[in-house]
Amino acid sequence: MAITWTGAGVFGTIGKAIKEANANSVNASAVGVSARSFIRQYILYNYRYLAESTYQNWEDMWWLALVADMDDDSQTVNGNAVTAGAVTFSGAGTMAIQDAAASPVADQVSPTQMLLDDDVFRIECTAASAGNDTWVVNSMRRGRISKTARTAQLYGEELTADDVAGISFTILEPTDRITADPSSVLTSFAITGGEKSVNSDDDGKLYVEVLADGYGGYDMVGYPTSADRTAKTNAVFSVNYSATGGHTISEENSSGLAGTVTIQTLATSSAITLELKIAYAVGDAFYVAACTSDDGGVIQTYMRDAYSKTLPYDTTGSETIADSLAT
Repeated sequence: MAITWTGAGVFGTIGKAIKEANANSVNASAVGVSARSFIRQYILYNYRYLAESTYQNWEDMWWLALVADMDDDSQTVNGNAVTAGAVTFSGAGTMAIQDAAASPVADQVSPTQMLLDDDVFRIECTAASAGNDTWVVNSMRRGRISKTARTAQLYGEELTADDVAGISFTILEPTDRITADPSSVLTSFAITGGEKSVNSDDDGKLYVEVLADGYGGYDMVGYPTSADRTAKTNAVFSVNYSATGGHTISEENSSGLAGTVTIQTLATSSAITLELKIAYAVGDAFYVAACTSDDGGVIQTYMRDAYSKTLPYDTTGSETIADSLAT
């Protein structure tokens, strides 16, 4: 059956409740009872089989059904302009989290889905097993959600593609990474045996110096801290070479490091920094700082504040359900 969205329909009624809430500056959740009651009647009428199912919870059902119908009928509200928070990592090594979009950027979670205002996410490793880590996701607004393996998706209060609220992200495999090489000495490297605060610094970084050996070649030496590089003490690996290409390193001071470096430029440098591939460990955690919204969408903002949920949305002027219904 065709659904009436505006006028005397779903958002015509919801809009009146939102208008009343905003005009009287009262608690949005309290005034929202009338809108919620109407949505429930709508669900009971259109989804009676769901309402009678012993496997459905009303808290889940009303929202998922409304969102599903909006998606099916290509209905959207005015979406807020959302700015996602920066990502930090509390563990060691080259860990990264990225937005699961078509062109994701490492260490950046973007609003590919609607983010709730002032929400903060903490994603913690609770079990480390190669290729199948377990992560617990905590949201300041939505509580705890668990997801196994390296790829995780967080949608509102439910791990379901039918709920468009939340963020979508991917936890990347640890990798070796060159973080500083102003003279472009290295193309890549692959070094194993790294341990934070043992043969690298607290973040799993190595500080590398390349000097001419006096015979037409070069000596590359790695140190566990920047201070060690300056003082030329406590070296953890070295390699001598006179040509570009791959070269095998030698461990120093029983560091346990092994692997190769690939040289692209024969030059000296005292400013190379490498981050080692170090496996995730229990207690490692990503933090996504507060995500903020400009509160530009009246209906969307109300739904967020009243229910901590969001609706399918579009940019201002492209939505099908106008904010004028609630103003």
